[in-house]
Amino acid sequence: MMTDLTHMEHWIDETIAGFPSNYSKENYACQLKKFFEWAGCCPEVPTHQLLNAYLAHLIKQGYKFSTVNFIMSVVRKYAKLRLWRSNKLEWLDIQEFVHAVPYVSLPAGRALSTVELDKLMAVCSSNSKHDIRDMAVVAVLYGSGVRRFELCNLKRSDLVGDALSVHMGKGAKSRLIYLPDWVVDLVKRWLAVRSDNSLYMFVVMRVPSVPLSVRTLGKIVFRLSDHAQIDKVTCHDFRRTYATNLLDAGVPLDTVAALLGHANLKTTKIYDRRDDKVKRLAVSSLYKPNFNIS
Repeated sequence: MMTDLTHMEHWIDETIAGFPSNYSKENYACQLKKFFEWAGCCPEVPTHQLLNAYLAHLIKQGYKFSTVNFIMSVVRKYAKLRLWRSNKLEWLDIQEFVHAVPYVSLPAGRALSTVELDKLMAVCSSNSKHDIRDMAVVAVLYGSGVRRFELCNLKRSDLVGDALSVHMGKGAKSRLIYLPDWVVDLVKRWLAVRSDNSLYMFVVMRVPSVPLSVRTLGKIVFRLSDHAQIDKVTCHDFRRTYATNLLDAGVPLDTVAALLGHANLKTTKIYDRRDDKVKRLAVSSLYKPNFNIS
């Protein structure tokens, strides 16, 4: 059963009632209004077909998949409420009905190309103390695959020979990460030009007694990607790049998992951003039987 758009405000108010945040109310109301206008009505009892059609419409419009999932969560909330109020389905059936519309998901982030890595290093290649720090930051993010908070918590003493000693990582776990020689050299170069007494490896330039925060680190990476004129880069993209490049080089999955600090190999597989060329190379190695074609 459908009702015209004159009931739209009523259905919206009913759906968002009880939300504590005005921002959430406005956001939900905006998305519901778009859904009703697209449908040309206010469906009192939404159908599978309608929700799936709207999902296809959103994807066709080119929205990010995270945005599509959020919008569909709003529409699901409305559908669940209307089905419950209709008294036509039991609650278990309502749950199954709503979840029958699939969520869309793709792996988050990306692996950086060699060209992008070169450009990022190039924009901080001067001998200024600022650039020396930033180059060391990029080197550690890419060359060790550490998480953002792990980098911010690093102490000078955590550089042990050719390795980083990561204390209290995710899950309060510690690990030792071996570094390429060039990463060690860039970190030592940064530590050599410092005149402060902070125990932390990476500090704020204006107030060197203050270690980098996760937020400040993110801003540094964003600024560098902007100056390098490449697509936006996040700190975690370096971690994905680290994992992908190691796997691409033939490093066993369990070894990569240990370096990343993963307890589950399935988590490590999510970080794999190798493209179709790897799959093509894999199938090209298959044995070719001898045969004749007449």
